[in-house]
Amino acid sequence: MAYLHNTYMPGHMPIHQALQRIYGVGRSCALNVCAMCGVSASTRVKDLHTYQLEALGDWIDQLYVTQSNLKRKVRTNMERLVKIGCYRGYRISLGYPSRGQQTQTNAQTARRLRYLKRLTKN
Repeated sequence: MAYLHNTYMPGHMPIHQALQRIYGVGRSCALNVCAMCGVSASTRVKDLHTYQLEALGDWIDQLYVTQSNLKRKVRTNMERLVKIGCYRGYRISLGYPSRGQQTQTNAQTARRLRYLKRLTKN
């Protein structure tokens, strides 16, 4: 049992899978960090020493944007799109899909929920 970047990592998991529990760390990122630290990707979390876990955390901090910083970055990008008034920003502000998905049969739930939110605000 270990915590890295405020994320619980079960001891029985291989380290490359446990690292993927951190928001913003995917498969390739986890494998790259393991290679940088010289830790085998198949090593279990319970078999790692504390200095190895600290090294993994340091490499993740240096190389990648994760956790709340990544969430803040995504949110500010969406706010910027809405502010400049581009098509994607307009779709985001309406709560519609902004990447070309169909809306006649899909995304009905999102539109309905948005409508309910608008009613409860007033």
